[in-house]
Amino acid sequence: MSDGFPERFNVQKEELGEERAKTLFAEAAGGSPEQIIAHLQKEEKAWANGRLQDDDVTFVVMKMK
Repeated sequence: MSDGFPERFNVQKEELGEERAKTLFAEAAGGSPEQIIAHLQKEEKAWANGRLQDDDVTFVVMKMK
């Protein structure tokens, strides 16, 4: 992920943060790459609660067996 994800601010000017980002990845880890990205995007939007992005957000998901 790019730094824009954990550095995402909500309307109270709080960062999403590294620990919350790790938790969100763990919640979605069992899904397909598409499902993981969709989960992260959904949670990011919920966290921001309408605040516009300050930085770009990029995800690359690779599943290994």
